[in-house]
Amino acid sequence: MRTVITCCVQGLRIALLVLLAWQLAVGQAHAFFFGGVSLKDEKKMGQKFDTMIRSNLPLVQDPEVSHYVESLVDRLVRAIPPQPFTFRSGVILHPQLNAFAVPGGYVYVFTGLIMNLNNESELAGVLSHELAHVTQRHVASRLERAQVVSIASLLLAVAGIAAGGSGGGAVAVGALGVGQSAMLNYSRIDENEADHIGLQYLTAAGYPPAGMAGGFKVLRQKSWMSGASVPAYLSTHPDIGDRINGIMARVTGMKESVRSRRVDNSRFLRVQTLLWGRYGDDQVALQRFSGKDGLSLMGRGMVYARRNDVVQAAKSFDAAVAAAPADPLVLREAGAFHYRKGDMRKAEPLLTRAMQLDPRDYMASFF
Repeated sequence: MRTVITCCVQGLRIALLVLLAWQLAVGQAHAFFFGGVSLKDEKKMGQKFDTMIRSNLPLVQDPEVSHYVESLVDRLVRAIPPQPFTFRSGVILHPQLNAFAVPGGYVYVFTGLIMNLNNESELAGVLSHELAHVTQRHVASRLERAQVVSIASLLLAVAGIAAGGSGGGAVAVGALGVGQSAMLNYSRIDENEADHIGLQYLTAAGYPPAGMAGGFKVLRQKSWMSGASVPAYLSTHPDIGDRINGIMARVTGMKESVRSRRVDNSRFLRVQTLLWGRYGDDQVALQRFSGKDGLSLMGRGMVYARRNDVVQAAKSFDAAVAAAPADPLVLREAGAFHYRKGDMRKAEPLLTRAMQLDPRDYMASFF
C-alpha cells in the first residue's frame, strides 16, 4: 500500500509538470514580464493553471463534496480583508494528504486530506495557511526575483509549488530551462508568514485556533506512516516541530473563549463518509463504518457495492434508510445503488425523496 501511494504521488507530480511543460512551452515564450508580476498577471496565471487542472486531473464533482469545500473556503474568505481575487475551489481525487492554492485565488484540496483529518477545524487550518500564500502574494514575490519570466515559466513554477518536493521542482526546471530553481518552493519566511496570517484568518472565521496545528500534526503523522513525502508547505523547513510549536505558542496567548470554541463537524463527517465509502481502502473503510447510524450504514453499503457483494450492500442500504429516512444523502446513495442493480421500483421513491429534500443535488436528479 505504501509503495502504491508513493508511486501515485510521484506520478501525479511528474504528469502535471510534464503536461504543463509540453502545453505551455509552445506559443508562450514571447510573453515576458519585466520588473514585476502584476495582479493582472497573477489572475491570468491562475486562470490558465485552473484550466489545466480541470482538463487533465480528476476532480470530484459530487455536489455534497464540492459544495462543502466551497462553503468552507467562502467562510474563510469572508473573514479576511478585501482581496482583488475571486476565490474558487476544487477537490482533486488523489490519496495524497495535500492542499494548495495558486495565484488568482484558486484553492485545491486532495481527497486524501479530507479523508484523513479529524475535524473541520483541521481542514480549515490547512486551507487558511494556503489562502495566506495567495493574499500575501508569495508566488509573485518569488517570481519577481527572476527578473525576466515568461507565462510558461510562471505556470511551471506554480506547478512546482503545487506538486511539492525537490522532484517536482527539478522536472519544472529541466522542462523549460528556468534558471531560478529557488522560486519553485516557498521560503521558510513565506511559510512562517503563511502560518501567522493563516492563523489570523482561521480565528477570524470563528474556528478554534488549534485546528491549524492539529491539521499539520496529522499531515506529519500520516506522511511518516505512509512513507510518502511530507507536503511541500511542511517540508520547507526541516524541523516541522518548530513550526507546530510556534503556532501553539500563539494559540496559548489567545483568550480562553477563542481557544475553547466548538465547531459543528456534521457536514465534514458526511463528506468524509462519502469519500471513504466511494474511494477508501475497503478493509479500512469497513472498520470506520462500524456504527449503527445512517451514515455508517450507508458507508458500509457503498463498500459492499464496490465489492460486488449485492446482498450485503442491499441489507446495509435498507438499514441506513431505516435509520435516517430524512437524510437526502443516505436516500440518494441507496437509490443510486438500486438503480445500478436495475431495481427501479425501489430506486425511484428514494431518489425522488432525496431531490425533494436537497434540490441542489444534481446527482440524485441524474439518476
